[in-house]
Amino acid sequence: MSMDPDSPALRFQLRQQRSRIYWQLDLDYALAESELEQIRVEQPRSDWATLFLAGIALHEGRRSEALELIANAEEMSVGGQQGIFLSWVALFRSFAGDYEAALKASTQALKLNQEGGPDTATALWVHSLILIHLERIDDATPFIDRDWELERSTKPEAFIYQFAKIGEVAGARSILTDSRYEVTNHFYLALVHLVLGDKDSTFGAIEAGIENHTQLLLASLLVAEFWNPIRDDPRFVEMLELLGSKVTHTEDYLRDHHIRNVNQP
Repeated sequence: MSMDPDSPALRFQLRQQRSRIYWQLDLDYALAESELEQIRVEQPRSDWATLFLAGIALHEGRRSEALELIANAEEMSVGGQQGIFLSWVALFRSFAGDYEAALKASTQALKLNQEGGPDTATALWVHSLILIHLERIDDATPFIDRDWELERSTKPEAFIYQFAKIGEVAGARSILTDSRYEVTNHFYLALVHLVLGDKDSTFGAIEAGIENHTQLLLASLLVAEFWNPIRDDPRFVEMLELLGSKVTHTEDYLRDHHIRNVNQP
C-alpha cells in the first residue's frame, strides 16, 4: 500500500483481509462489517464481500438477512473463483436451512470443480453434507467415497460426521481413535459426538471450538438445524453466553436484541 496507495485492487485486498481478521480472529463483527461495507461502496458488485456479510449475519443468528445477502451475492458472482464461491454459498444456505437452494448451488460448484484439486474436495464435502441433511443417504455415499479418496490423508476428521450419518459408525469411530490421525477441528468433533449420542463430549468440543474461534462451528451454532437436539440443554445456553462474551456485535444485532451500544452516547 505504501508503494501504490491509490491502487483500488490493493485497497480491496487490504479491506478484505482486515475484515477476515476482525471477523474470524478477533470476533469483532462490527469492525468486519464496516470493512466489508466500505468494499461494497467502492465495488458495489463485490460478490465475496456480500457473501462475507452473509456469513457475519449467520454468526449472529440473523437468518433471513443472511439468505437475502447470499441471494444478492449469487446474482453478482462471475469469474474464475465461481466454483469455490458456490461451495460457500451452498454451505451457508445449508446452515440457514435452505437445503434445496443449497443443493442447487453445490451441484453447480461440482460442475465447475472437476480437476480433483482442493476446490473439488470442498465441493464434494459440501454436496454430501447437504444430501445428508436432506436424508438422501444413498445419494450422498458416492460423493463421500470420492472425497475420502482425495482427502483421507490430509483432513480425515472432516469425514467422521458423514460416516456416522450414513451408518458407517465403525469407520467414524476408527478415525476418532486412530493415532495416525490428528483430529483437531472442533466443529467436526462436536457433530460426530452429537450423532454418536455423547452429549458431554459434544459440549466439550463446542466449548473448545468457541475458545479456538472455529469458524464453521460459530457460523452454524445459532442457526443450523443439526444443533436442535441439544438446544434445550442448559449447557447450550451456557455455550451461547460464552460465545457472546467474546463477540463485538453489529448494530443490527444490538438493535434486534434491544441492546444499547455502550460505545455510543
